[in-house]
Amino acid sequence: MEEQVVINARVANRNYKIKVNSSNEGFVREQLSLIAEKLHSFKLNFPGRDEQDYMAMVLLEYVTTASSKESVPNDTWVEQELLKISNLLDR
Repeated sequence: MEEQVVINARVANRNYKIKVNSSNEGFVREQLSLIAEKLHSFKLNFPGRDEQDYMAMVLLEYVTTASSKESVPNDTWVEQELLKISNLLDR
């Protein structure tokens, strides 16, 4: 069994602890960085919305982009993690 590491992720002004395989840590951190960049971009382009709106925009952009390209094996995992985060924001 591969060693797991805990990543403290900050997404849409909330902190999340995510356990990932150590071999995927770099990939997950890159994806978190991309999410942060997209959130910032949407905040600049669509001011006055709440965090849930921005997360929904990021998720929709990701899903439509991923479905228009050939998926790589980690896309499914990333989609699941983004959906988990989105569900946590809905609470």
